[in-house]
Amino acid sequence: MKMNTKRNLLLAAALFLGAAFVFVSFVVYPVFRGVVHDHERALEQRREFVQLGEDREHLAEFERLFMREQSAFDQLERVFLDLRSPIEFFRFLDRSAEEFGITLEKTPGLPQTTPEEPWTYVDVHLEGEGTYPGALAFIEKIESSPYLLELKGLNFSKAEGQLLVRFSINTRIYAKD
Repeated sequence: MKMNTKRNLLLAAALFLGAAFVFVSFVVYPVFRGVVHDHERALEQRREFVQLGEDREHLAEFERLFMREQSAFDQLERVFLDLRSPIEFFRFLDRSAEEFGITLEKTPGLPQTTPEEPWTYVDVHLEGEGTYPGALAFIEKIESSPYLLELKGLNFSKAEGQLLVRFSINTRIYAKD
């Protein structure tokens, strides 16, 4: 009987160990693996949530900066010649010429884009006649105009038999498309 009891005990222990192994393998391990996977997913969602909060803060800061600098952005937009309606620039030239008693002829070119220039531009040739102080004041007003332009060339000559000067200006006005 001792042998039978010992054998039964060993058999019961083996069955218990086998059942425990099966239980651990097919129940506890998958549950544990699922818990670890769920925990990793929860950590990832938490990181995304934190990142979303940071992104919202950065967006709010950007909106505050944009609103604070809106007038500067608007002013920057106005420095470029509007190719759809360039008439405002030419009216500016006409008003300025009239203000200083200058007769002015304008010869605009076509809009151009080159790899050397960061923006589209239009070359405009101006020829005028007026008093020397009036011509200088006109040129100064063009240089300090609200438009982004570059004086490419300037020539002065005395008008025949008069106290007037003739001038020729080559300008490059930068435009927005």
